[in-house]
Amino acid sequence: MSLLDFKSRSPERIGGVGSIPTHLRHFILKGDNPRQGIRHMGVIIGTAGHVDHGKTELIKALTHIDTDRLKEEKEREISIELGFAWIDLPKSGRVGIIDVPGHVRFLKNMLAGTGGVDVTLLVVAADEGIMPQTREHFEIMRLLGVGNMVVAVTKKDLVDEETIELVKGEIGEFLAGTPFAGCPVIITSSQAGDGLDELKEELDKVCAKLPPKPQIDISRLFVDRAFEMKGFGTVVTGTLVSGKISQDDQLFIYPRGIRTRVRGVQVHYERRREAWAGERVALNLAGVKRDQVRRGCVISGVEYLKPTKRVTISLEILPSVKVLKDWTRVRLYSGSAELFGRISLLGSNERRGGERTFAQIFLEQPHTFLVGDRFVLRNYSPLWLIGGGKILGTSSQRLKKTDRSILPQLEAIEIGGAEAAVLLELEDSPQREEQLLSKIGLSSMRLRKIINKLETEGKVITLNHYLIAKKAFTNLKKNILSLLHKYYEKHPLRLYMKRRELAQRLSLSKEVLNDLLPFIEELRCEEERVSLKGYKPQWKDEELTKRKAIEEEFLSSGFQPPKPEVNEIFKTLLEDGTIVKIGEDIFLHREMLRRGKEKVVALIRDRGEATISEIKDVLCTSRKYTLPFVQYLDSLGVTKRIGDKRVLAREE
Repeated sequence: MSLLDFKSRSPERIGGVGSIPTHLRHFILKGDNPRQGIRHMGVIIGTAGHVDHGKTELIKALTHIDTDRLKEEKEREISIELGFAWIDLPKSGRVGIIDVPGHVRFLKNMLAGTGGVDVTLLVVAADEGIMPQTREHFEIMRLLGVGNMVVAVTKKDLVDEETIELVKGEIGEFLAGTPFAGCPVIITSSQAGDGLDELKEELDKVCAKLPPKPQIDISRLFVDRAFEMKGFGTVVTGTLVSGKISQDDQLFIYPRGIRTRVRGVQVHYERRREAWAGERVALNLAGVKRDQVRRGCVISGVEYLKPTKRVTISLEILPSVKVLKDWTRVRLYSGSAELFGRISLLGSNERRGGERTFAQIFLEQPHTFLVGDRFVLRNYSPLWLIGGGKILGTSSQRLKKTDRSILPQLEAIEIGGAEAAVLLELEDSPQREEQLLSKIGLSSMRLRKIINKLETEGKVITLNHYLIAKKAFTNLKKNILSLLHKYYEKHPLRLYMKRRELAQRLSLSKEVLNDLLPFIEELRCEEERVSLKGYKPQWKDEELTKRKAIEEEFLSSGFQPPKPEVNEIFKTLLEDGTIVKIGEDIFLHREMLRRGKEKVVALIRDRGEATISEIKDVLCTSRKYTLPFVQYLDSLGVTKRIGDKRVLAREE
């Protein structure tokens, strides 16, 4: 049963779009959609413009869909909430439309619908021209990186030709010097129908030229509506900005990471098995309560996205801003979310309008971002637009305001995007692929493509389990060789350095070091020890004599070893395994360990089991030395304890 088969609810509350023409409701509600089979382009058109400039009327004239669905909107004759529609274009197929409110009081609602917009339909009324919200909406779309625009001049029927020419000139001046200079400007009348065919044609041209969205990216849907429907449960609507979502998929609702399953998928009132990037989507979710999902949530098919309360950004400050001071409380809009926080400017305590800068936002609540996400920034109170830009990082690390070495790295990420972010992460430290996935937020396929490219260029090396930038590998290798040379200078009698000590000195985990060492040809690695190939300890004659004396003393003492004098020679014997520590202040020569092991194994094999007392007699020693020796054999997996006896843990 489709969500749209639920007849006791009005259609405008079900599919994430506005009301439907009466002549289509019968078919849609029965699940027999006359539009089914039309190609979906995966493009979203978003309106922009001042209040009462006719955005909603224009969309209604183009699509026959009234996007004002609320009673209050009908009474006040202004849009308050986001409205949704679609249009079928000859070249582009079915294209989604988001109609936004134009009143300044509802700007946050407008911003909730801008995530995922591909084409801006800027609406300017012929009787008023460019107005404050025209300018603000235009700046928002530009800051969000919406690179395509068509201008519709509405209310042609209310003015004369001279006024229309003046408005066209004003629009030309307004767009001059921007990326949208020279974009199509169509004169329309929603009441008379003038210019609608020409507007559709221009929209079709723009949409048809857009490149297809990559479907291999991780799926992300920005939720702008969530409600509960009797008989179905929780339903959410939003723009699917990347990847795809299919029926029965397992999804995760962020920032809380709540697991859910897709019970049903709809796109523009059409029941579907799957939805693709760039489409307006309604999802029926299983196992989720209405209060667990809201506008601003991100729904994704991957579990590794990590909510953060700190993001690093590049910020373009609008010329209208007099001054932006450090630690100003701000509102950050990303996707469909409005987030509160404070801005920490990097390299300065204040910035002026028209400047670009890098900063960190300290959020009051966690949210998920990907590197490259666009955002808009407003002052917390009073409300005015600060600017916008890109998310460059989601690390919890706090950057030092005075550390100018970080600025070139941020510039590289801003220009190079995900590839630069991957390389900079790997230049910082070796990491697993799954670590990069969670930090940068890429699909595994896209990350693998980036890594393959960087490997081909000689910029990244794949170890056994970790990835590392060639630059970082070269530096680590140099540091390792240097540390070993210094170690030999300090301890000329020793051959090996313990891996644990080497890892500590390099501030690396033991796992990373173990992955790294086999790729350094100058090293010899044996179990828990590392040495330089070809290096030989520098023993003097008197030191060799003392070494021999220590060994002979331990060999002659058998299983009642002496308490040693801990000097450099004795430490060297420990380091190369000649002398082995088996208990607190108890050491045995490795030859005695071999002999003792053979005797204990033979005893247990002959009898099937042995007590500590019986083992003590075989070794000809006291309980003081027998117990730690047997416990040492237990730790090696030679013997194991059952009650007060020992048996063989494995057949020797």
